[in-house]
Amino acid sequence: MVIGARPGLGVVLKNLGFLLAHRPFAGRRAQTLIGKAARFYAEVGAYGNQAQALLNLGLLHRAMKRKEKARECLAEAERLFERASAEGFLQRTRDAMARLK
Repeated sequence: MVIGARPGLGVVLKNLGFLLAHRPFAGRRAQTLIGKAARFYAEVGAYGNQAQALLNLGLLHRAMKRKEKARECLAEAERLFERASAEGFLQRTRDAMARLK
């Protein structure tokens, strides 16, 4: 809902109750859950998974117009992807960083 295409009017009207109940809190809830995942992966030493969570968190912050927080998350994800030699994810992270500027 934060990043994707806007749903059509028919879909919105059909799901109005659900949207009114959940839309205002969706971004904050996603931020909380992805942040918890990143912290968990850091605790267990799963740096590749932590970097993926930070990349997703950075993309969420960018979509919510929080550029400074997005930069922080993406920079940390970039560092972890370099450590893990994950070239595909590293390029995706660098592309996201470039779109922030």
